[in-house]
Amino acid sequence: MAELERKANLPEGSVVDLHRQFVDGILIPSSVPGNPPLKRVEDVFDCWFESGSMPYAQAHYPFAFPGGEGGDGAPGSEAARAFLASRFPADFVAEGLDQTRGWFYTLMVLSTALFDGVPAFRNLVCNGLVLASDGKKMSKRLQNYPV
Repeated sequence: MAELERKANLPEGSVVDLHRQFVDGILIPSSVPGNPPLKRVEDVFDCWFESGSMPYAQAHYPFAFPGGEGGDGAPGSEAARAFLASRFPADFVAEGLDQTRGWFYTLMVLSTALFDGVPAFRNLVCNGLVLASDGKKMSKRLQNYPV
């Protein structure tokens, strides 16, 4: 928050929440003269694809591997696969039931495609959802939670 305040020339302590509705209006002056200011954009590559990389990211794969860049541990090499295997699959994943079609699916698709069907996680705890008084799941998007 302090870095955002600094880069956007905002008063210290003015950014108190990083959720979308609080940062959408913040503009950061561009470091390139004549360019428009920087702002949060709607477009994200794909949040499910990005979160699906969790088991590999926890091992900093393919960047932290034996042999370094271009060495015997280059991505896809036996050394890199052995390094990843010592840290993959993830030991534990816990999320709500609503993650089944998004995160859990992407975890499995990526692990199947990249590592010959090795599952993305060893253990999974899938909890239920808390419902609001209207019977729908409570969510920030619907703002159907008590304040």
